[in-house]
Amino acid sequence: MGDDSLEGRMECLVVDLGVGVDYDKCHELQKDLVARRASGQIPNVLLLLEHSHVITIGRDGQDMEQHLKHPREEIERAGVGVRAVERGGHATYHGPGQLVAYPILQLASQTNPVAAAKQFADRLELVAYRVLAEYLPAGLSVGSSRAFGVWYGDRKIASSGVKVEASGVTWHGVAINVSTDLTKFGYILPCGFPSEVMASLQAVLGREVDMNELKQRFVRHFAKEFNLTPRHIAATALPELGN
Repeated sequence: MGDDSLEGRMECLVVDLGVGVDYDKCHELQKDLVARRASGQIPNVLLLLEHSHVITIGRDGQDMEQHLKHPREEIERAGVGVRAVERGGHATYHGPGQLVAYPILQLASQTNPVAAAKQFADRLELVAYRVLAEYLPAGLSVGSSRAFGVWYGDRKIASSGVKVEASGVTWHGVAINVSTDLTKFGYILPCGFPSEVMASLQAVLGREVDMNELKQRFVRHFAKEFNLTPRHIAATALPELGN
């Protein structure tokens, strides 16, 4: 399915930032790329990465303490950062073994960025669903308004949370639990659910999953959904784009 609302170049630069990516540094990188995309300096960008341990709480979780099962100071002493961010949604955990995808895409300028974000998040979840369906051909579902995300039965494998600026540029994105340490979700009520609801693809399959292979499948389905031509570049090339 293509999207006629996408503007500018239909090329999408794919950048693999690797494992253990610091959340704060990546957040600043996203903000920089959003500004440069909005001004037309760079084409669309898709960041792929695995974060170091961090809990993020979106703008729907304004009362942070309601979403943490332990005091923030205790969680951070255990080596897990806690950050309030501007994406939609509530609390989630990011860490090694979880594929995070942050698309910096130029959509048409938005009169209703909140509605645009909901539509965009739905499409990202559809991409995640199609990727996971290559491993789990039965039992998957895409969440409803009560239970966003991609589910395998009553267990949640993928989550989304995005923001669309008035300029129409997207950021934040979707996360797929591949071989994630699910015990880290025990610090929070993920999206308002008991932490036990979270699952990983590896745990469901009972075998190891090749992350690089899964990334390739994600890029393929993402490019098809948004009618983009992916071009892989090194992370070191990012600062030079548009200069």
